[in-house]
This record gives sequence, C-alpha cells and structure tokens, in this order.
Amino acid sequence: MKSIYLPKDMELLVCSYGGVGTTFLIDFLAQYKTCNNRNDQDGFKHLDKPPPTCNPDLKAIYIFGNPIDAIYSLFRRDFHNEQSYKLLEQYSKLAPVPMEMSLETYAKDGIDRFHFENHFLNWSQRHFQYSILFVRYEKIW
Repeated sequence: MKSIYLPKDMELLVCSYGGVGTTFLIDFLAQYKTCNNRNDQDGFKHLDKPPPTCNPDLKAIYIFGNPIDAIYSLFRRDFHNEQSYKLLEQYSKLAPVPMEMSLETYAKDGIDRFHFENHFLNWSQRHFQYSILFVRYEKIW
C-alpha cells in the first residue's frame, strides 16, 4: 500500500469504513475546522489505518456503526462497488463487490468484502501520535 501523509494544515481527519454518515459529519465540522475532503478527493476519508502526519495538533474522528446497516446504506446508494474497491486496495485476495451484485447475493455469500472488521481494528488497536475519538453512528443523533 502506498504511504499517505496528511497535510500539515489539516486540523481534523474524519474517517470511517463508509455507510455511517462520514460526509454529513465532515460537512458539519468543516464549518469550524480544516477537515479532509467530503468527496474523498484527497483519499483520506476511508483510510484503512491512521496515517502519519507532521501536524502535532491533528485530531481524528473515526465513525463506525452496525456493519449490516452500513452495508445496506452502501448498496441502497449504489456505492457498494466503489467503496469495496477503495477498502480492498491493500488486499489482493478479494475482488471488489461487482456493481451488478445484489444485497441479497452479497449477504448469502457470507464474505466481508469490505473488510469492515479489519478497518475498525486497524484504527482501534494502533497507537499514533494524535488523538482519535471513536463515534458510533447510532449515537450521533
């Protein structure tokens, strides 16, 4: 996987595995802090682990939620192919979820093609030089 360094002027990194309100939260927080791009044009929105930075004051928010609800959200909005591609870049053994795959077929396969569990564990079990606040999507409201 390529090495990613956050810009020094970024004050707040908002990240998740997807389908849990990340864009909504970035939109709200960007009124007050310099955040990563809401459309993931900078590639920081769904990083599989906390990235290094030269900014000693950086803060991060990691959003997670019920994986079943997140998967439903991704399929409902037709983001399942794109999102699985983003999350599987570093894993060569699994192919991304095909665009034509239905939610029912995905569920019957019983394979975590988004690697949600690994994504969460990478963020929760690594210790980096900045603070990370974990927010459960269901508690935001």
